[in-house]
Amino acid sequence: MDILSDKNVIIRKTRRCYACLRVFKKGTLMRCQVNTYDGIGSCYCCATCQMLLDKFPKYFFDEDEHIYPESCVFEILNDHQANNPEELLTKLMNL
Repeated sequence: MDILSDKNVIIRKTRRCYACLRVFKKGTLMRCQVNTYDGIGSCYCCATCQMLLDKFPKYFFDEDEHIYPESCVFEILNDHQANNPEELLTKLMNL
């Protein structure tokens, strides 16, 4: 996978966070990455999930695929008894 662009943007239409699958409205600041994994595509990540991925990559990064899989934050919420990414971030910061 090659990263073509990776920057914070104010979204111009409703987008789904790649990591937690929550929907964000137009005008929200999100991280946008354009890459060449399985063709050229883009993914958007909310600020909370971006912080989780940056601070705690061992929980989310797939070593075999060398990527953060789609819904990686959503899938571990139950493992840590968290209701949302913000609660998960708080719990991981207190470990």
